[in-house]
Amino acid sequence: MAARNSRLRPALDLRTTVDPYVGPDPKGAAEALAHHLGLPMFSLGGGADSKIVDGQAAAEAAAAILLDALAAGQVTHDSGYLESGLAGSLAQLAICDELVGWTRAATAPLDLSDEALALEGRAGYYDHAGALRDMIQSHLLLVMALLCMEELATFDAFELRDLMAHLLRSTHLWDDDPVKASRRARYTAGKVGDEAVPNYVDEPGGGASRNTESIAEVTVEIRNARWAGVPIVLRSGKALGDGVRQITVVFRRLAHTPVGFLNEPPQNVVVIGLTPEYIRVQLSTNAEGNKLELEPSVLDAELGESPIRPYGEILSHILAGDPLLSVRGDVAEDCWRIVTPVLEAWAAGTVPMDFYVAGSAGPSNWV
Repeated sequence: MAARNSRLRPALDLRTTVDPYVGPDPKGAAEALAHHLGLPMFSLGGGADSKIVDGQAAAEAAAAILLDALAAGQVTHDSGYLESGLAGSLAQLAICDELVGWTRAATAPLDLSDEALALEGRAGYYDHAGALRDMIQSHLLLVMALLCMEELATFDAFELRDLMAHLLRSTHLWDDDPVKASRRARYTAGKVGDEAVPNYVDEPGGGASRNTESIAEVTVEIRNARWAGVPIVLRSGKALGDGVRQITVVFRRLAHTPVGFLNEPPQNVVVIGLTPEYIRVQLSTNAEGNKLELEPSVLDAELGESPIRPYGEILSHILAGDPLLSVRGDVAEDCWRIVTPVLEAWAAGTVPMDFYVAGSAGPSNWV
């Protein structure tokens, strides 16, 4: 049955609430899921020769199990970052193509980052996941897809998710090198604001045995005409002092500044805040004192937040039968395809574990 259903996955309209993260014990997760659905486990194998592993294969296996019991339209992957306000705002940023040359964007990295919280009592879960699985695979790659996909002609589930899938199929680790394209670190004792934070390994439910990272950074590239050559840095961490949760796009410098101006213009920058939601556009303008001197000016707009929390908004769409904010199965599997080589490199110990003090901006050796 699993082999028959696997042929459906490339066109899967994945919409029942399943988080894109399957877990470091996908066989156990699959068994629990099958038990919940009343399914036999004959296709899963077991022991050392089990073919279900962490990463893309686990996502494919979970999809196959679900499709043994449910119709494709009954299954939903979800991400709390795909609320309609953010999706709409990022989709509308195509206007920047007219304003500051979106298609000629950053030679500096496009940077997506968060967050200030420590483990907040979630160490038992987080120590099995880590920042790469918990945030980059499950959320930040989706935000990147919304930001970088081609322009929408219609804001509906069919077109939005098709364009996200198209973008992610073109996404690869920078230079296809998981060692050079990734970094990881774990926090030591410190303070975030006024709150003392213990060493990660001393958190209740945590520990050193799994070598879990509390901050992860992955650099990817999108191999298409719009984004070729632009490094896209996805970074997520715990217990960071700046509390930044935003996307930063730094645009290329002007190829030529007209003779007569006194300085080179600053680079244009677009910053999109994720929590709270805002958009800031930095443009080069004439200085107030000398009109031949160029300086940055910032246009700032606070965006209204939804009255419903993100997961509540996603569930309301699911209950209404609208998959707009759901993650399609092929999209989830591509997210796993992108990060799986990094997981394998980290498991092999080829990427060192760095350290940073809780409440700092991250490891001091990260530039």
